[in-house]
Order: sequence, then structure tokens, then C-alpha cells
Amino acid sequence: MTKVSLVYLNDGFFFECSGHAGYAEKGKDIVCAGLSVLCIALVERISELADENLVQVRSFHCSDGELNLEVAYAEEEFCRLKVQEALETVRCGLQRLEAMYPENILLE
Repeated sequence: MTKVSLVYLNDGFFFECSGHAGYAEKGKDIVCAGLSVLCIALVERISELADENLVQVRSFHCSDGELNLEVAYAEEEFCRLKVQEALETVRCGLQRLEAMYPENILLE
């Protein structure tokens, strides 16, 4: 089972995704593929925002079955809104996957 956690902080957020979905064997696991795409999209969007100096990546770790990302917002309110848009999109996708595959994904 994959456990996903999104924690909003006063000045940013912490995102963690760990474990293997276990829906099917490696290379054929559609649940893992869906989770991976959402995680990759989030990391790419945060990277773009960091390149624009709208966020600061405090920590980032990615390995087989694990992603940890902590991000701080820049001071401006529009920076926070841009990040929250990305997070809401990913959260909606994760909630949908969890509803479809409750034995493979747990949102905490």
C-alpha cells in the first residue's frame, strides 16, 4: 500500500508518498503509474516555481517507492496561490485514485 501525506505548514507544505501500491507486479501496476504521474507533475511544477524564485525547496528526496518534498513559499500572496493550485490538483487526483483503489492507497 502507498501512503500519501500532505501537510500544510505556516510558510509552505510537506508532501510525502511512500510504499508500493501492490495492485499488480512491477511494470504493470496502473495504480503506481497514476501515483507516479501525479508526483512527477507536482515536482515539475514546484521546480518551475523555484526557478522563478516563487518558492524555496527546503528538502527533496526521491527513491524507489518514496518521495519527500518540503517547500517554503515566497512572501507574496500570489506565490502561495500558485502553489496551492498545484497542490489542489494533485490532491484531487490522489483522492480519486484512493476512492477507486482503497486497498492500494491511503491518504493521511
